[in-house]
Amino acid sequence: MVVDPPGTQLSHVSSPAKFVEVLDLMCNIQVPANFLKATELRLQGNAEARGGDLKAAEGVYSQALDLDIPQGKHLLHANRAGVRLTLGDAAGALEDAQAAVKLAPPGFTTAYIRQFEALCALKRRQEASSALGMLAAEDRAFAKSKEYKLLLRQLQSL
Repeated sequence: MVVDPPGTQLSHVSSPAKFVEVLDLMCNIQVPANFLKATELRLQGNAEARGGDLKAAEGVYSQALDLDIPQGKHLLHANRAGVRLTLGDAAGALEDAQAAVKLAPPGFTTAYIRQFEALCALKRRQEASSALGMLAAEDRAFAKSKEYKLLLRQLQSL
């Protein structure tokens, strides 16, 4: 990764905290402490989820959301929705997925997919169909993907 000043090369930045140090030192960009903490918690939650401790992951994502960061909340809501869905809390997953959809930048399909999955788990076929339709309308490339076709099959099996 090459950063200003020109010619300065970094081979590896090992953590979000180190990355924040580099941004400050080399680019004079300050990252708010609560944003850094939320990022670290999101990564910790991801590790907990990958390791199979879904209750811990849910708690860590919740801690990060409590920090009330100005950006990136869609990632936390989408991740917590996925965990809650796997834990069998479809209503909680839907709440998070809807928050993720509202907060997400264009092209963040995961929020819509989580919403669709939660609605399917709740057996709300019509709403799931609408959510999938909104995703297809927002992202034409996704509407042509294999994943989209799998979601359509999932909807048909409800």
